[in-house]
Amino acid sequence: MKTKFAMVASITAAVLLVPILSSTREASGQEASIRIMPRGGESAPHIFVPKGGSKRTGKNLIDHGGPVLPTSHVYAIYWGPVPTDISDALDSFFNGFGGSSYANILTQYMRGVPPAPPASTLTVLAPDSSAPPAHSPSVTAIVNEVCASLGTGVPDPEGAYFVITSNFPKAANFCAWHARGTCNGHSIAVGYLPNVTGVSGCGVTSLASNPFSNGGQAMANDAAHELSETITDPYISGWYDSGGQEVGDKCVTQYGAPVTLSNGIDWTLQEEWSNSISACTQSIP
Repeated sequence: MKTKFAMVASITAAVLLVPILSSTREASGQEASIRIMPRGGESAPHIFVPKGGSKRTGKNLIDHGGPVLPTSHVYAIYWGPVPTDISDALDSFFNGFGGSSYANILTQYMRGVPPAPPASTLTVLAPDSSAPPAHSPSVTAIVNEVCASLGTGVPDPEGAYFVITSNFPKAANFCAWHARGTCNGHSIAVGYLPNVTGVSGCGVTSLASNPFSNGGQAMANDAAHELSETITDPYISGWYDSGGQEVGDKCVTQYGAPVTLSNGIDWTLQEEWSNSISACTQSIP
């Protein structure tokens, strides 16, 4: 899909869509969800149905040859008055992701390129104090938000740029998404993490050993899904199965034991797909 708009020339998106449910999702629960990933100008819906009626398949991910990120540089832009607990939780999650047993699930998709487990760093860019969009922002809006922060600079080719907003958009039926765009003539991988505090269908059961609020823990779970998919499929041309599902999609409602990241913080994080066992797994030591 080609679009000329400000600094953005082309956009390909992968969106995790979750219908808003009557009660917050518990870690042991399931919910219907839809993921839409336009590829080559066509949109293919991917549906996750309630427990007992799941059509999730055991098909492994396929390497389509696009870039992957053995070392990812996460850049966070906080848009609007994001609560400190949310930003602290995400900063902690991103700082602990690289080198963890959770990140090690993704090693098998890095085509033998070190390090193993994949490494990741965090840089917090200047926040945007303006009000974020009240309704669901387009991919163009998120790419332009990142591009505005970069000015005339070239995007980091190993970058995963996440825009975290203080609000949850009205009538949205998703928890988060990631996408490919073009900024200043270069491809860029972006993610959108709205504030899901109290949003039905986007929560997790609080972990007592985790120092952050339930909202912060839910945001970290969404970030785990999107960062894992950005590392394995940053430009929507890397690893996904024959139905278009990425590494996180196939396990979106599955949780095992709490995960301890490399900075010692425990989290409730969804499992990720492992081709080596053709199943979801919580971590690989």
